[in-house]
Amino acid sequence: MVSSHWPYRKTELAPGNQASASQRVQIFPIADFGLSQTIGEGSDVTVVASLNVAAAQYPVEIRYTVSGTAINPDDHDAASGTLVFESGREASITFRVKECPQGHA
Repeated sequence: MVSSHWPYRKTELAPGNQASASQRVQIFPIADFGLSQTIGEGSDVTVVASLNVAAAQYPVEIRYTVSGTAINPDDHDAASGTLVFESGREASITFRVKECPQGHA
């Protein structure tokens, strides 16, 4: 989702001699996922994603993929999906890390 802005410039070149201009600037929001967390077993985890700028239109939808060596449903209940920014610059995903049974590493 592109955010468009129209900055306006005005200058006086000499007394009574003025010039002005505007230019469309398009800003593409970038999402940053706060992934660096230490989580204990049996805990709920919330991953917050932030946009670097506000979007021009909402909702903003970002598809994400869950991957790694931990697997669903044995280790957690996280699943790939779509993160939706209804408004503002933050949205979150919550999932649960499961407790390992005795003797399981």
